[in-house]
Amino acid sequence: GLALDLAALMDLVDPSAKANVLLQNHLKRLLEEKRNLAELEDTCDFTSTFFARLLGFMKKSLKRRHELVARIQEMERVRIEKQLASKFLLNMSEEQARVISAGE
Repeated sequence: GLALDLAALMDLVDPSAKANVLLQNHLKRLLEEKRNLAELEDTCDFTSTFFARLLGFMKKSLKRRHELVARIQEMERVRIEKQLASKFLLNMSEEQARVISAGE
């Protein structure tokens, strides 16, 4: 058809014109792919940074949790020690009261 005749005519006029058009189109596609890759790289950098920050936050959070658990365990240990000490003192004072009353 007409398009084929036009292409044949272009080849007659300037055989390199067709090659130039093909090269220009190819170059445009390559530049577009380069832009897409740059955008993808930016997205990957952002994602990588985001997850690195998230991981850091999770580590800090876990560390705080461990510190809180340790503090609670220490408080519980002290509470139990005080409870045992007061029972011991109560038993001791009852024993002393019996010894004193037995001696009188």
